Amino acid sequence: MTENDLIQELAGMGVHVVYLPYRLAGAYWHDEGLIVIDSRQTRAGQLAALAHETIHARRGDSGPQPSHVEDLVDELAAKLLISPIEYALAERVYGSRPAALAAELGVTQRMVEAWRRGTERGWGMRAGPSPPVGDPADGPRGRGVR
Repeated sequence: MTENDLIQELAGMGVHVVYLPYRLAGAYWHDEGLIVIDSRQTRAGQLAALAHETIHARRGDSGPQPSHVEDLVDELAAKLLISPIEYALAERVYGSRPAALAAELGVTQRMVEAWRRGTERGWGMRAGPSPPVGDPADGPRGRGVR
């Protein structure tokens, strides 16, 4: 999802998003319907924080959550931002280096690491290795019609 997609979704939920210098990367206040994103972050950092706070808004969380919940929220936020196909392509080009993958995908390294954790949980987020490329006439099972 893009920043605009997230903001539109939040607006539909009655949540306003404000960018300003703030002591945290982001924060969500459920009762006020407000998300604050620290404007001093990089664009990738702002997007990660917005996705993270969007998940809190979807869940109806209010205030700081236990670390295991914050980890889950990061994983769900990463799933919003990282397409399995784009991840697989980036990994083929850059290998498994989180910093290189993050730069290519336009997200933070933390989001790449969260996406990997989600994958390890078996959420099916990872596209996996590409199948060998053969003759398209061979079809999906290797038996082409000629």
